[in-house]
Amino acid sequence: MLDKELNYSCGYWKNANNLDEAQEAKLDLIAQKLQLKPGMKVLDVGCGWGGFSEFAARKYGCEVKGITISKEQADYAQKRCQGLPVEIALMDYRDLDEKCNRIVSIGMFEHVGQKIMPPISPN
Repeated sequence: MLDKELNYSCGYWKNANNLDEAQEAKLDLIAQKLQLKPGMKVLDVGCGWGGFSEFAARKYGCEVKGITISKEQADYAQKRCQGLPVEIALMDYRDLDEKCNRIVSIGMFEHVGQKIMPPISPN
């Protein structure tokens, strides 16, 4: 479900009339659930093409670090987020040592799988 902004994974269709609206509604719902505020430092793990990183910086005034292991996605996201307080890094999430106010990962963990990231025990 790739929209014109290159956002993928499920959209939020509650009040949306098309895919682009559903994807933007998803980003906004995520930002609201994270209770983003201007000046917060947000880590976007598996940032893809930079859609949420750009959205959080532009709409919520956050400083964002997006990480990805895809060179093509990193290059695209860097260009997309030029002029915004966004840093895109080409790196594996397991090598990360950052302090931030919020962490988000949209649709990335289904690629990681249980073999690498076992289920978290409720205890």
